[in-house]
Parts: sequence; C-alpha cells; structure tokens
Amino acid sequence: MAATNKHVSFNNIILMYYTLKGDFEEIGTYCAKINPIMAESEQAKIVVRVQPNAKQNQLVGFKEGVLHIRITAPPVDGKANDALIKFLSGCLGVSKSRLSIEKGMTGRIKTIAIRGLSQSQALSDLERLSG
Repeated sequence: MAATNKHVSFNNIILMYYTLKGDFEEIGTYCAKINPIMAESEQAKIVVRVQPNAKQNQLVGFKEGVLHIRITAPPVDGKANDALIKFLSGCLGVSKSRLSIEKGMTGRIKTIAIRGLSQSQALSDLERLSG
C-alpha cells in the first residue's frame, strides 16, 4: 500500500513539473505511459478563483496561472458551483456533464476537470475568451 502511494505522489510531481513548465504535450506523453486509458480520453485541468455575488458572469483572465472568474450566484448551497460549471461549459462549448470540480467545493480556489478537451485547447480557448 505504501509503495502505491509513493508511486502516485511521484506521478503527481512529474505532472506538476510539466504543467509549471508549460509543456502540455509532454504531459500527454507521460500520461500515456502511466495510464494508456487516460491518454485516450483527454482531460484538461484548470485552477480557477471564483468571485461569487458579482454583477455579471465574466472571465476576468489568468493571473499567475489561475483563471479568475466572476459569478453572479451566491456561495450558498452549491449555487455558485453550479453556476460556475454552467458558465464554463457555455464558454468552452461542452456539456455540463463533462466538467467537474475536483478540489475546492467550498472554497474560492477550485480545480476544474474538463473531459474531452486537451489542456492546451482548454487554456487557449479560455485565454482567448478572457481577452
């Protein structure tokens, strides 16, 4: 059991290194080596900072690798999370079922997984839209 945890941690470190380098093609290559099934179904992950109770839904832009987003919904009973998923799915042109919040369900900083989009495609689309 302990060896498995070390292996997962090592893989996470390698993936984080390539992410920080901005080498998204290498991430795909590495994922294909450690998990061939994962490589077949692309999945992007983005870190977002959500500002609830905003006047309008808006992609503010990337700051230090984090996408800042304003959402009109209040942070009560998951309403802001639901609004975030709906807003991002519309921005990216994918169904809501392809987006999920992996980390940060109750905080402002969240990690969003987007199935069916590559990391580079998701980032370029969001950068273009936040303009």
